[in-house]
Amino acid sequence: MKAILANAFIAVRVTEMVDIVEWIRSHNRDHADDPVRLFGLEPAAVRLSDYDDVIEQVRLAAPALADAVATRYEVIRTAHRTPEHVQIARGMHPGTPFAELGRAAYDLIAALDGFPALDTARRIAEHHEHTVAAGFDFDEQFRRVAQGIIDWHQSTGHKILFWEGLAHVANAEAMGFKGFSDQSGFTHTTGYRLRKHFGDGYVTLTVGFDHGTIHAGTQVPMPPSDFVDAVLGSAEPERYLLDLRAPRPEAVTRWLSGPHKLRIIAGIYKPEEDADNYVSGGPLDEWFDAVIRIREISPTTFF
Repeated sequence: MKAILANAFIAVRVTEMVDIVEWIRSHNRDHADDPVRLFGLEPAAVRLSDYDDVIEQVRLAAPALADAVATRYEVIRTAHRTPEHVQIARGMHPGTPFAELGRAAYDLIAALDGFPALDTARRIAEHHEHTVAAGFDFDEQFRRVAQGIIDWHQSTGHKILFWEGLAHVANAEAMGFKGFSDQSGFTHTTGYRLRKHFGDGYVTLTVGFDHGTIHAGTQVPMPPSDFVDAVLGSAEPERYLLDLRAPRPEAVTRWLSGPHKLRIIAGIYKPEEDADNYVSGGPLDEWFDAVIRIREISPTTFF
């Protein structure tokens, strides 16, 4: 299982994801008539071995170019462990955009007649030209994922759990962002498109926490007092599920109407800038149908 996930998106290359898959396997053994299936965990468009394959072919076909290609690939392949936009945020980026380095390597290779790994070199270049750092089209991603889920449901009739970050699952026609790359806002999220298609058949749930430790030992503090997280985190018990569709006092309805700041923690998150990492908008009970809150979290474990 680790070998399979090793080529998936970095966020799922953790032992906890292996545990989830093992739990699903156990569940399916006991429920063979109603199994859980996973889809969407496809391998990344480019694997680390692809860089090695291209370099090896260059050494065979044009040894004089091998070092030039290898030098460029040595830099951009680091994005498979730490994405380029995260490197920029952490001040560890080498300077030249990875899309530029990938395209430069491809141009060198494209000049070779009949080069066998040219398609692989093209995929590498295009991969780095469509990352967050290079101006990733989130609106198109929202549209593509929503349509994929709709198509899967229409062809199978399966119940579907769409597991993604809160900005993806929210039933939000538009939401403002602060602290995430150079994005100022998103429109027509995946969740919004699914609600438009499925109506009440799409139920959206957000899972949040107060404080704890995330990747690389990063300590996330208690949320700022003007964040909705601070209010949700002040409730008991330490873990709870809140149904935002349930009847409630008028004062709660007024509070839910917002506007709200809801903390978001992406790859570029820095604890010292915690107050500048949020999505804004609402009303909260239009974005989400339910909330799960966990007081304190512990980090996932990369393998």
